[in-house]
Amino acid sequence: DVALPCTSALARRCKWWFCGPTTCIALTGRLYREIFPYPFEADWRIRADDVIGFGASLLGARKLFIPSLRIGYRVHGANHHFGRAQSPQAEVRRRHHLDRLFGWYCARQHISVEASVRAAVAEHRLLPDRFKARFNLQKSKGLLQGRRLLLFKLKRLLGLHR
Repeated sequence: DVALPCTSALARRCKWWFCGPTTCIALTGRLYREIFPYPFEADWRIRADDVIGFGASLLGARKLFIPSLRIGYRVHGANHHFGRAQSPQAEVRRRHHLDRLFGWYCARQHISVEASVRAAVAEHRLLPDRFKARFNLQKSKGLLQGRRLLLFKLKRLLGLHR
């Protein structure tokens, strides 16, 4: 089990949060009230966990990674993502929804949507080495080499690369 420190700058820099298809989320009442209500709920109707995960990351909440829970992913005929290729239009729509989500939370918290590389690198350094090793996260200097390399690594981590 791993306690993850604040990842707000990493989330803002890379448009990413530590998650997976079997993410289980528990919130404090205070964090719940900071995340909700979210005015663009329809954007995330089938991915509410993304709103919670991104919101928690942007707000600087601490997260726990507990692989021992072994939460399974239920595959059924109504899955909107499992085994389906995303159309280019769906990708554009998701990017728009993500930009709107980031813009709304950052404006609400009075923080910049674009985090500095320095802050992202500092947060990356605080991640435990065993967590970085488990997910094959690159070294901090990769953040300085640009967003493309980091996005590739993160997409690979989430199983989104082809």
